[in-house]
Formats: sequence, C-alpha cells, structure tokens
Amino acid sequence: MDLANSDGKWHPECYMIMKYWHVELIDLQPILQSDYKSKQQLVLIQNDIEYIRCNIWKEFSNFEDTTSKIISSIILLHQSSDYKQEYESCLLLTSQMNIIFSVLDLVFKYFTRML
Repeated sequence: MDLANSDGKWHPECYMIMKYWHVELIDLQPILQSDYKSKQQLVLIQNDIEYIRCNIWKEFSNFEDTTSKIISSIILLHQSSDYKQEYESCLLLTSQMNIIFSVLDLVFKYFTRML
C-alpha cells in the first residue's frame, strides 16, 4: 500500500503478489511513521521500498515462467518417451525449487533480524 496515501489502495505488484502467490508483504507504515525525520527522508524510503517491491514481483514472475517451462518440458518429454531428458528436466526443476526455498530462508532470516 502507498505509505503517502494511506487510503487502502494497493500497488499493482503488491496485489498480484498476494493474489497469485498468497504472500502478503508486511505493512511498514507503523515502523516508518516513527523512523523518518523529514518528508524527503520518507520519500527516499518509499522509493527504496518501491524498488524492492518491483524486484520481488519481477523475480516471482521470472521464477514462475521458468518453472512452468520446465514442467511443460517434463510432460512433453514423458509423452515422447525421452526418459533421459525427462530425468534431466526433473533435476532442473528440483534445483529451481531448492533455489527458491534457499532464497526464502535467507529473506526470512534477514527480515526477522531487522524487526
């Protein structure tokens, strides 16, 4: 939600992250209200948050696209009985899942240390 306009409107990226991946970004408004010293500092913080929010959306979307392509490839390879390639695609999918869970663990550790 836009911190400068606390009227309850969602940023498109925040809404899509919540809708498609059922992940809610934390509301930093209570934290930021006490932490900024000037309106200029608030704007800088909001710009940083916007950059992070857009990157989260971009990375989630890229991950979803890549994973969908891998799963599609696995299905097509299975139908064509190319089991060696199917196995390699399954390994790639496993690697993708390992990466996302590792990143989520790092993000969780980072933010729990911050709060």
